[in-house]
Amino acid sequence: MSVWQKYATFSGRARRAEYWYFQLFNMVAVALIAFVAISGSFIAMGLLFVYILASLLPSLAVTVRRLHDIDFSGWWILISLIPFGGLVLFFFTVMAGTKGPNRFGEDPIKDNAVSPIPTAPAATASAPEAAAIPATTSEATPTAPAENNPAQ
Repeated sequence: MSVWQKYATFSGRARRAEYWYFQLFNMVAVALIAFVAISGSFIAMGLLFVYILASLLPSLAVTVRRLHDIDFSGWWILISLIPFGGLVLFFFTVMAGTKGPNRFGEDPIKDNAVSPIPTAPAATASAPEAAAIPATTSEATPTAPAENNPAQ
């Protein structure tokens, strides 16, 4: 995982995928270790404590880099210390990052162009082509005499 390679890197930007895959990995790892620790294993409890301490710094770092991706200062992480601040921080982490470079660095999505997505040309006939299409006529079939047609 790139988060573990950038263990304590607070500069730069982190994509949503980088942030959320790291959070998913942490939740699964803590749940598995906690499940074993519930059985009363002191080794598992110690392992859980060590893992939480070891993942604290990278978790803070990836959150700060995620805030940088939406062009917010990393100090916004402190909003989680006030009531309902965690909800605000959650909203920030699910927001799309700014396209192109911002004050914290280049866009982590390399294919993310600043220009709008090109669209395919519309498949409509121009006026000269429309004039070449023959008009429908009512000369197609003669009607039967009234005596053979019970509808009249």
